Amino acid sequence: MAGRLAIDFGNANTVIALWDDQAQQAKPVKLEPFSRMHPWQDEQIPIIPSLIHYKPDGSYLVGNEVLQANLAVHEHTFVALKTSFDAVHTVKIGDIKVSAQKAAEDFLRAVLRKAIKVFAIRPDEQVVLAVPVDAFEKYSKWLSDVAAKSGLRNIRFIDEPAAAALSFGKTVKQNDDYLIFDFGAGSLDVAVVRFKLEERSVRVGHCKVLGKKSMQLGGNNIDQWLTRQFFDHHQIDPASDQARSLLWLLTNECRAAKEKLSFADSADIAVTDYQTGKALTLQLKQQSLIDALEEHEFFLKVDRTIRAAEHVAQFDHGYKRDKLSGIFMVGGTSIIPELQKQLRRTFGKERVQLSRPLDSIAAGAAAFAAGVTLYDHIQHDYAIEVMNLQKQKAQMKVIIQRGEKYPSQQAVAIEILKAATYGQTKFQLLIYEISKEEIEPGSEFIDLAQVVHKDDQVLRYVCLNKNHPTLLETQRPIMYSHPALQIDFRIDENKHLVIDTYKFETDEIKVSQMKGVVVVKLS
Repeated sequence: MAGRLAIDFGNANTVIALWDDQAQQAKPVKLEPFSRMHPWQDEQIPIIPSLIHYKPDGSYLVGNEVLQANLAVHEHTFVALKTSFDAVHTVKIGDIKVSAQKAAEDFLRAVLRKAIKVFAIRPDEQVVLAVPVDAFEKYSKWLSDVAAKSGLRNIRFIDEPAAAALSFGKTVKQNDDYLIFDFGAGSLDVAVVRFKLEERSVRVGHCKVLGKKSMQLGGNNIDQWLTRQFFDHHQIDPASDQARSLLWLLTNECRAAKEKLSFADSADIAVTDYQTGKALTLQLKQQSLIDALEEHEFFLKVDRTIRAAEHVAQFDHGYKRDKLSGIFMVGGTSIIPELQKQLRRTFGKERVQLSRPLDSIAAGAAAFAAGVTLYDHIQHDYAIEVMNLQKQKAQMKVIIQRGEKYPSQQAVAIEILKAATYGQTKFQLLIYEISKEEIEPGSEFIDLAQVVHKDDQVLRYVCLNKNHPTLLETQRPIMYSHPALQIDFRIDENKHLVIDTYKFETDEIKVSQMKGVVVVKLS
């Protein structure tokens, strides 16, 4: 069941993308009043700061609302929400206690509910969430539960490297190795991953981690370094009351200057000291930013993190750098031009991929929601519901098997519908997606699914056109058990399941009835 909406829930920022079927591409979307605009080249990318601030009465502000109220640094403001989903520490706010887990849930539910309303997402419409490649089952279950509480019933996950590959338009092969360079506001996460296309399921993901290394280094550190540079320039003691009164506004100014220096030669920092009424300014050049990075061994730390991840991959899995298919740079800190130069010098210009580091994962996830894949073949088995006249009950009949290439030049399956009642003239065509899942029967993971045991496996059936079934009709009543319609199934270049139908003049003679009827989108 195709969808449109995807969410990249990040530790520092959360990005929402929506698939535009007409333009055949995903676009980041603004969600008022939670979003703020982040400059990227000649664009402004909408992002939601992953922040939530609680008021004494238990109500809260979300995302950009927190920034606009100057409450990002406050004892009642929760940050790093992605890693707080199972945290146990609490904060007393008025007469109530709020846990970090509740804060993460309140933030994500607020975003999901607003998105559902603004973009008119149906409860059964598929929504995709991007997750880290080595996300634990507990995290995925938590996300699924939060989505269900928000009113969504059809959630799927895509691991972040696969989403990045989709957004970059990359075609990957079985056993392709990529380096994922995810550099956000709070941390640098480097992972060497191997795409295992034939082992993918909805929950397992597309990739296997060969080696990973993280470091608490990111855009927030750079903001602090520039703030210290500003204090040094104006000879202000960082521990003084003057510095503390300027800190919040100055940190925002330094962050904005850092972002501007990614595409401009200079940026101005200007704040007013309300104690003296004096305006304090500093012009930063790109070299000023580079000097600050060099002073704190920024590039050396980045190189060490990359090499540490590669060392684990080499030791455990025989990884070789010269066999690396590419590097995906994502995250806001990846925008720094000098950092991009470092990776291109290290790995070669042709292998480093940097398109839209702020929204690439969300965009790839939205493409996945719409049915775009990394492959040239169908990823699931598909069946139709037919009546077994001998047993007098409906049964599933597979019409398309996983691995089928598309577009198909000829019919991939032919089915003859027979009348199940005397004088039948109308037939309903229901299409089911079947996948093998490692989940327990009765799981609420996707509650639209019918889960059954078969041959020591758990199969998940989802009806793709339950709300809009394809209705077929004959012009004359058909006798019980006699052939009524022949359906030829094929797959077009956009992975649509298309049918051609033929009616029977007699039990042996058939003539064309309908051509090229689109039924559902396959994945």
